[in-house]
Amino acid sequence: MPELPDLQVFSKNLTKMLKGKALQVATIHNYQKIKISENILQKLEGKRLIRVYREGKKLFFDFGKDAILSMHLMLHGKLVYSEDQIPKYALLSLKFENGKTLSLTDFQKMANIEINPAPGKAIDALSSDLTSKALQRLLHQSKAKIKTFLMDQNLIGGIGNAYADEILHAAGISPVSIANKIPEKQISDLLKAISQVLLGRT
Repeated sequence: MPELPDLQVFSKNLTKMLKGKALQVATIHNYQKIKISENILQKLEGKRLIRVYREGKKLFFDFGKDAILSMHLMLHGKLVYSEDQIPKYALLSLKFENGKTLSLTDFQKMANIEINPAPGKAIDALSSDLTSKALQRLLHQSKAKIKTFLMDQNLIGGIGNAYADEILHAAGISPVSIANKIPEKQISDLLKAISQVLLGRT
């Protein structure tokens, strides 16, 4: 599964490649798995991409007001950008004015897309909103093990299994510690470790 640092790089590279380019054709290749209609998707056609950004574990393609396409790659989703034919296992393809097509593929068909999704409730792991006070408040409300807490995408967005282990190791916290029992001093260490580990991989 692509983790936050991978998605951060994807968003930067996709913005460099596609910023300012108009979307010519949007095509759904698997109607059973893509939950939006092609008519809604095609409303993005003709619009120019402003940027690609990441929130939590999703990529957002910003085509302007009320024209946001989100992608969650899930476990095996991949993005393929080429001039060649549509790749195997494609769920969705976006053809841009330069003649190249960005395809979302997933042999398990678990990746998903949304148009204009509702704002997420979680604080992104790299957001400036994730302060010591905010982290302390979230921790005090949870009786989960700290590793489970870190991976809960409804609380903090973007931290997966491997990075949760690395963050806890860097902070000197056992993964089986209970969230609301973490001492205040270690909360500061945990916040610092989240930034250091994730930014060190972007």
